[in-house]
Amino acid sequence: MSKEQSNIKKKLEEKIKLKLIIKYPHIHKLYLDGEITLKQAYDGSQSEMLGVETFKSKGTKKFITHSTKIKDSKSESPYPFSKHPLVESSVFNCEYEELLKMDFKSFKSFSLDLRKELLRIWEEDNTPPYIGKNRTEIIEDFKKLKEHETSTLFLDGDSSYEYVIHNNYRFGSSCNQFTSALQKTKIEGKSLWDILSNKEYELRWMRILTRNLKQDYSYEFSKRILNENELQKWKDEGWSFLPQKKSPIDDIVYSKKDLKKLVKDGFLKQYHIGNLGVLFDTETEFNIRRYKSSTKIFTHIIHLIRIGFSNTPTNFNPMVARTIYEKFLDDKSSHIVYDSSVGWGGRFLGAMISNRKIKYLGVDVNSNLFSPHNTFDSISNFLDSELGIKSDYSIKKMSSVNYRETEEYKKYKGKCSMILTSPPYFAKEEYSEDSEQSYLHFSNYRDWLGTFLFTTFKIGFEMVKDEGYCLVNISDISIKNKHFELELDTINVLEEIGWKYQFQVGMKMNRFIGLDAEKIVNRVYDEKKDSYIKVEPVLVFKKE
Repeated sequence: MSKEQSNIKKKLEEKIKLKLIIKYPHIHKLYLDGEITLKQAYDGSQSEMLGVETFKSKGTKKFITHSTKIKDSKSESPYPFSKHPLVESSVFNCEYEELLKMDFKSFKSFSLDLRKELLRIWEEDNTPPYIGKNRTEIIEDFKKLKEHETSTLFLDGDSSYEYVIHNNYRFGSSCNQFTSALQKTKIEGKSLWDILSNKEYELRWMRILTRNLKQDYSYEFSKRILNENELQKWKDEGWSFLPQKKSPIDDIVYSKKDLKKLVKDGFLKQYHIGNLGVLFDTETEFNIRRYKSSTKIFTHIIHLIRIGFSNTPTNFNPMVARTIYEKFLDDKSSHIVYDSSVGWGGRFLGAMISNRKIKYLGVDVNSNLFSPHNTFDSISNFLDSELGIKSDYSIKKMSSVNYRETEEYKKYKGKCSMILTSPPYFAKEEYSEDSEQSYLHFSNYRDWLGTFLFTTFKIGFEMVKDEGYCLVNISDISIKNKHFELELDTINVLEEIGWKYQFQVGMKMNRFIGLDAEKIVNRVYDEKKDSYIKVEPVLVFKKE
């Protein structure tokens, strides 16, 4: 047998083994993290499949079965989930070209199978639809969060914003992997879990994946062609071409006759035309975009699910949090900061990893943050064991309106340097079903403002020392087409307490494809790029 044939056989065997391994996510995760070999993972998967504890393949010395060991390892994991197992799936992480070749019946089966598999992995392995990183990658991510120079993130503001934190980095994003409950946040009554598990979302799931994945109307895979004379150039560089329904911004227009000629000339395949579906019959004008046929689809699928369902619960960016701490706190003193809604750990991680000496106090009513494991203890232990960073914090499971009952309140009252928090956006997001959640207590917006928000920041006022700061990330919202002016109302509530409003800082936010930043309220003009940036405000107050 030639070396080439031997390599082909080896790859085929690996592919066969992976098909079995992927059925057992707890084993697959260990393999992806590099803790066991492919052979060990395969042996363990066979053990699980056969239902025996002593299965051992020929030539295996130490590895009898990983059934018991794997379960122990899972419970000892410093974070709930690692890199998503479907990243390694040859079926669900295929090349984009393979999707284009599918007829619509085959694609429907693919989409529904994907939905079932995402839910199964979430149910069985507590791994939500999230790309994720392995242990080594998380360590590297946290190192970058620690080492990046925050002074480079500032842009000049305008009449509305004192300055803008222009953060294009996702350093610290693996903080999300320490709490899988983030993905179950309900936004206006639905969560990603609901989308995968409820039958009522099946049709919408199909429509979104057909339009945004297979036909790429979210432009996740393809790029514009500005000059039709460059088709040969792009083809020579390895690009393929995707016909679409003409959009208003397209200058180059193709007819049905033009598309058929492009098939004849070898620029398009017949399945590219088929991918248009009924649009080829109903439309008269089309455009052509270019794409790389070898692009893997899974990471893009996760993004498309999020934007397609407008279901994007977010964690406060740890890089932004670190930047704020280092902007408002001096590097000569020790500081105590208070967070009245700790949330998913972004501000906590930013504090613990910053170049300031910070003791972090906080509260949150969300029981998912504390059970079955404590999110903040997990992050702290990981920072200690992997980066040698010691954390100083005290986080209570309770409502912010009850913080006066704690020993921390009595001990640190009037001693905090600042507050950095992001309170609930009234009833926009449902983080959990805990009875103490403010959206369950106050269905009336004015009651919520006058009781929950007022009491929360009255206690915060008592916690902060004179000349200390309070920074509040909050934004106007709409619920069922009803607008709530959370920004202005928050300013009014805090000034009534005694906080003195100073200015607002803009945090750069990602915007949905097709959203014109010039037409949104919270925006800043970037002179260097001659374009508008979508931002979210951080209101700055001072205790004078």
